[in-house]
Amino acid sequence: MADENGIILIVISGTLLMMLFIGAIILFVVTYNRKIQQKNSEHTLEIKNKELEMLKKVIETQESERDKIASNLHDEVGPLLSKLRLDMSSFKRAFDKGTLTAEKLNNEREFIDEIIDNVRSVSHDLSPQFLLKFGIVKAIRNYVSNFEKPQIAVQGNLEQLKLSRTISVNTYRVLLELINNTIKHDSPEKMNILFEEKACLLKVVMEHDGDGISNEEFESFAKNSKGLGLTSIQTRIIILNAILDFQKRKEGMSSINLSIPKV
Repeated sequence: MADENGIILIVISGTLLMMLFIGAIILFVVTYNRKIQQKNSEHTLEIKNKELEMLKKVIETQESERDKIASNLHDEVGPLLSKLRLDMSSFKRAFDKGTLTAEKLNNEREFIDEIIDNVRSVSHDLSPQFLLKFGIVKAIRNYVSNFEKPQIAVQGNLEQLKLSRTISVNTYRVLLELINNTIKHDSPEKMNILFEEKACLLKVVMEHDGDGISNEEFESFAKNSKGLGLTSIQTRIIILNAILDFQKRKEGMSSINLSIPKV
């Protein structure tokens, strides 16, 4: 009888231990799943926050460009057109009096040419037609040809390269910002811009003998800058799904490396 009671006690004890063990496993699984769900929720929230931040940067960049175009129209083209209207009134009076001369007309033609140049400049900000017609390499070569200093060489025989409008325009804007920032802040004497087509990538290497900048410095400048130039670069890099890398060297040429998927 005592043996049976002992066996029963062992069975009950074993059953209780088994139930406790199973309960511990269930508790562990439930707790683990809750932690996984919490991490997934936090990760999802982080992704959404990043998407919202990216959208915010895109909107800020677009608004900045619209403000720039509006400012150019108001400050440059507007006064020129107002003067042209006044000139036309004075020309009519001079014509009626018989005092309108060919010299006055020639001067006015030069003035009209100035207006056309300003309108073309604004139009270029809206849609860079030279870029869309001749491609990214020729467009950058045409742009840097206006600089006397530094000496800028553009290399790359990619006339047959076909890029979508989105990739072309955003790449062009990024390169213009990088070129202007490098000239302004790094004070180079020489700059080489090399375009290469590798597999499904367009690679642009910008080498210069200026001070240079590191990736960490760029991130810090972009974070603390009040202007939208660096934010514009970051936003367009995200849109392009591109990689931007800075190599700062104490000796030799520092470089800026841009890798852009062609599709």
